Amino acid sequence: MKNIISIGWNSWLKQHKESILLFDSIAAASEIAFMLNGQWDGCNGVKIANCDEVAVNTATKLLEVTWCYQGASKAVLDRLTTDEILRRYAIGERNFINANLRCAVLASVKLSEINLSYAKLSWADLSQANLSKADLTAADLSQAKFKWSRSK
Repeated sequence: MKNIISIGWNSWLKQHKESILLFDSIAAASEIAFMLNGQWDGCNGVKIANCDEVAVNTATKLLEVTWCYQGASKAVLDRLTTDEILRRYAIGERNFINANLRCAVLASVKLSEINLSYAKLSWADLSQANLSKADLTAADLSQAKFKWSRSK
């Protein structure tokens, strides 16, 4: 019985030695992965063995970004401003997975093919925004404002 408990405990520890961290931009995740010898997922996530929060906080402070653990019950990511998302979209960034866009004013903007899966869009103004081919999988759209005009 003692061996079964020991084997179970050791396998649990092995599974939890690696941490997956989420950052508020793809560029930041790529840089953090390089800085901390982590594995970048090509999006805003980084897998880091034996996560050192002091090192992560130092790196994020240098890059002026925020982060949270994947699966955290509440994201601690700062809210993106309308100007910031439009600036990043204009330079070609399309992945804004888990982005905090609560109360963002995105009325009449063109955001086609944007990935807003798991994004926080509650209370956002999306009236007449072009979201064609956008990925809104599991996005929080509670109380978001929608109003589209019909083409004649």
